[in-house]
Amino acid sequence: MRRSDWLFVFVLAMTVAAVAGGLWFSDSESDRARRSLGGEPTVAEGVQIGGPFELIDQNGTAVTDKDLVGHWSLIYFGYTFCPDVCPITLTILTQTIEALGPLGDKVTPMFITVDPKRDTVDELHAYAEHFHPRMRFLTGTDEQVTQVTRAYKIFRAIREETPNDPDYFVDHTSLVYLVGPDGKYVTHFAHNTPAAEMAARLRRLL
Repeated sequence: MRRSDWLFVFVLAMTVAAVAGGLWFSDSESDRARRSLGGEPTVAEGVQIGGPFELIDQNGTAVTDKDLVGHWSLIYFGYTFCPDVCPITLTILTQTIEALGPLGDKVTPMFITVDPKRDTVDELHAYAEHFHPRMRFLTGTDEQVTQVTRAYKIFRAIREETPNDPDYFVDHTSLVYLVGPDGKYVTHFAHNTPAAEMAARLRRLL
């Protein structure tokens, strides 16, 4: 079975399981949205999440931080060879957008790889077929990915026991970031936040 076919079967199975089954935070539109959520953490003084980046999506289109402006964004960092958490989280994001109905058009789901060596444009293009059609999958050079992961305070490292294995695993921060229409961080969700809960919280902003 091809990896893409396996992934499709896996996502279907894990979707059923998912349904059944701290970070730093800075008056802007995003600040008002953050307060409206009630009880959400605000940015610790002097710490900023987000910043300039230059990447490319699964269709070969250049994407920068300026493309975050004008709409809400849900951003997740992961990699296509991830065996479980990443496909489950992307499935939850797909379900979240669908649960929002017409409001979902105001939200752009995004995946940024932490593994640019293997996650080429072609790899992302094939991977994208399994998730929401408006989800953008971003990659770039290792330097570009390093820049964006540092901007969003994302940890990434090849797992020690698999450094020379072509099927190596990458340990990484697993959070979903919500970015406001002004391009600024609002809050984040745990990767396993149920789609219904995420959608309910987003409705309060949209």
